[in-house]
Amino acid sequence: MTGPLVPTLRAAGLAAALLLSQSARASAAAPPASYDWWEDAPDVARAPLRGFSRADGAPHILFVNFDGAEITEALWDNASKNETSLTGWGGTYAPFGEDPGGPLRAAILNEVRADYAGLNLEVTDERPGAEVYEYTMIVVSPTGKLPGKLGFASVGCGGNPLGVGFAFFGASDNAAASEVAATVSHEAGHTLGLDHVADTVDLMYPNQVNNLAEFADACFPIEGENYCDAEHQSYCPPGQQNSFQELAGALGEPANPGGGAPVVSLVAPEDHARFAVNEDIVLEAEASDDISVSQVKLLQDGALAGTVLTPPYTWTRSYDVEGLYEFRAVARDGEGNEAESAPVLIAVGDVDFPEPATTTGDSAGDDDDDDDDDDDDASASASDGGASTGGGPTGTDGADEDDDAEGCGCRSSQRGPAPLAAVALLLLLARRRRAR
Repeated sequence: MTGPLVPTLRAAGLAAALLLSQSARASAAAPPASYDWWEDAPDVARAPLRGFSRADGAPHILFVNFDGAEITEALWDNASKNETSLTGWGGTYAPFGEDPGGPLRAAILNEVRADYAGLNLEVTDERPGAEVYEYTMIVVSPTGKLPGKLGFASVGCGGNPLGVGFAFFGASDNAAASEVAATVSHEAGHTLGLDHVADTVDLMYPNQVNNLAEFADACFPIEGENYCDAEHQSYCPPGQQNSFQELAGALGEPANPGGGAPVVSLVAPEDHARFAVNEDIVLEAEASDDISVSQVKLLQDGALAGTVLTPPYTWTRSYDVEGLYEFRAVARDGEGNEAESAPVLIAVGDVDFPEPATTTGDSAGDDDDDDDDDDDDASASASDGGASTGGGPTGTDGADEDDDAEGCGCRSSQRGPAPLAAVALLLLLARRRRAR
């Protein structure tokens, strides 16, 4: 995107599902189709801001608020003032329920950082200081949780630099970190200007069940309301959206791109280990990074077999079919860099490992030559090979079966006199997640 950023908030009618709970709050007056943020926002919103308007490449901040907040309703979102433009969503929001530095909070933050890897965005669970006016806030709280609702946020066309959204989770819900993080990233995507798209590989798919989803660098058709088509057309044909490129355009180029890739290895079992049919096999990886490790994936014969977000990075498998199985570990850091371990090949049951490939050269001399004649020498070199046969695991670690988890649906609301489009992320029961 070139030129000055001009975020707008699109207006929309109430979705039928939302009319059940909010019809009394709807305004009879039809709001305008859009507002020009820089022309129509309060003067304070046009002051020099951090992130979107800074030329030094400083990252925009996504504040994931686990600590609770008193939210008031206002004409405009304002994260620094705990103000929301969503009618009916002011009030007291209870804390998430885990102390700072807790393992679940850390895992959620790592997942969100992985979602926004490569983009000029800083993810933190500490509120920015008073000197920082402009940042996005997603409140993670069990307050407001209703059946079928995961989150809620306004769509800020072009990128709302002060956006506020909600993800309705508490630590006692037993929700996976990946589920919470997916909702946080999705709702933050709305505040930064993204609509829903119709492809399951994208995080902005409304009923997300693909655990490999990300902000895809591809043009996909808009799903449902298209609030920000003019902004989307900077990157795609009408009616389509490129989530990654649009975020990159709104957030700008990072001043300091990410560092090196993490280091990862499979430390158990040993290469060429043998196991009995139905025997438990514990696989363990070790991973490190100069910043943070956001996740470690296990690949079996090249296909995703599990994901662990925090150490220890272990998986338990058993197989009821004899065969050879090859495993690799893939570590990803908080900036999206990935590294892959060397392969480990194991045998289950009475099957042979592949013979090492050999190359032999022979030369023959006179039968009467002495024993130290070099002509009879031979040399060989060997290298390991790998193979895989059928059979599937009969035991899992519980961290890699997210593909049957349910996703979310969204619906929209309007603020009455305020110009915005609200998007609710609906829960079909559970959530997909990225074992990527």
